[in-house]
Amino acid sequence: MSNQLVWFRNDLRIHDHEPLTAATQLAAQSGGHCHALYIYAEDQLRQHGVGNNKLAAIQKALDELNTSLAQIGIRLHLIEARSWQECADAVSTYCEQHRISGIHCHYEPGYDEFKRDQSVALELPESVKFQRYNDLFFCHPKQNLNKKGDYYRVFTAYKKSTLAVLQNQLTPPSTAPLFKQAVQPEPLDFSDLYNWKNPLELAVTESEAHIRLTKFLENEKRYGEQRDIPSTDGTSKLSVALSLGSISANQIAWAIQQSGQRLSESTYFSEILWREFYKYLLYFRPELCLGKPFNTKWDQFPWQHNHNQLKRWQDGKTGVPIVDAAMRQLNSTGWMHNRLRMVSAMYLVKIMQMDWRLGESYFASQLADFDFAANNGGWQWVASTGVDAVPYFRIFNPHQQAKRFDPQGGFVRNYVPEIASLCGKRIIAPEAADRHRLNYPAPVVDYAVARSDTLQKFKSI
Repeated sequence: MSNQLVWFRNDLRIHDHEPLTAATQLAAQSGGHCHALYIYAEDQLRQHGVGNNKLAAIQKALDELNTSLAQIGIRLHLIEARSWQECADAVSTYCEQHRISGIHCHYEPGYDEFKRDQSVALELPESVKFQRYNDLFFCHPKQNLNKKGDYYRVFTAYKKSTLAVLQNQLTPPSTAPLFKQAVQPEPLDFSDLYNWKNPLELAVTESEAHIRLTKFLENEKRYGEQRDIPSTDGTSKLSVALSLGSISANQIAWAIQQSGQRLSESTYFSEILWREFYKYLLYFRPELCLGKPFNTKWDQFPWQHNHNQLKRWQDGKTGVPIVDAAMRQLNSTGWMHNRLRMVSAMYLVKIMQMDWRLGESYFASQLADFDFAANNGGWQWVASTGVDAVPYFRIFNPHQQAKRFDPQGGFVRNYVPEIASLCGKRIIAPEAADRHRLNYPAPVVDYAVARSDTLQKFKSI
């Protein structure tokens, strides 16, 4: 008899889950039991920047996973731990108590995650096989290298290489295995419960993700036209589910292809690959988890740490309507439109000249879809410390961005109601008299002066 353990991490689903399939097959063949485990280490998650909204999303996804596993005859066990070191002890103890022969889980990139898995492997007796599977990449990073045998540093080259692999290797997602008759799920006992209202109805759980994906793919061809317009429902709203692994990138790729779209022509699939690319970089550069820049040269920039100005940005009171609307959307919903993530981040880093790590940390604390690799990669892209074909001189003008993507001011009016009465150019850049009358602050810095100063500082480096 061989008892198997599925260790769930950032893969909170039962379909297209290779560790779950492998574990149930091995357990069934030997007449053993299949166990499922999730280790909830809140203190460790908070050290990584996770905030209440993401914790609430994790708990909701786990509740559905608990029910889904029970329906295929497997109970989910929840263990709370403070740190990854405690996590290693908990896994080892669990395996001893339940006579586990094999652990099955998905690989996770990251500095602390690597140390955690290393500790688990060292503490386990030789009789327990610790097997990790590739869930995050269409092609394992070590097998996706350039002609010199080095990792890709430019997204376009990475995308081209990955698409070439997918021509032959894209496989249909597997369905959940039926291990035994359904059992009654036991309620998950969290020490602290968190509430996220999710006003934008973003998909969180596995069932929600598949409903949202089906709906999104009906209009996916319009995604390229609408994805940059924050006042429309033009994005997939799957980012939370993707960050939790409630849906896999493979499931999305297969669904896109089945809908009649070529992956190479799908703008949405390109965005999925961006998420993978940032994890790919983390695989080769785990020090990015420690606040290190990818391109150390540009970290010589004299970043500012002005608490009062940072607070104005966080609160959506910079005096720049599109930036303020973006930040207020984040604060009130736990999510921000992707175009506005770039606009608001660019303003903080390239105009206010704030250290990009301050913005990275704040986004992490607020986003329900927080994913370290994607968040870090995005902020380093903005700060020109990361991988970017266009270096330091890329600076978004927030007023031009508003003209292009919110020309009628619909999005700004929704989140900055004090200036909702303004029309035309005045809602994009209110005049001094409007600001005084409506009690809306003057810009935190002079855009033109700050932009020029930023360019000069970068050039001097």
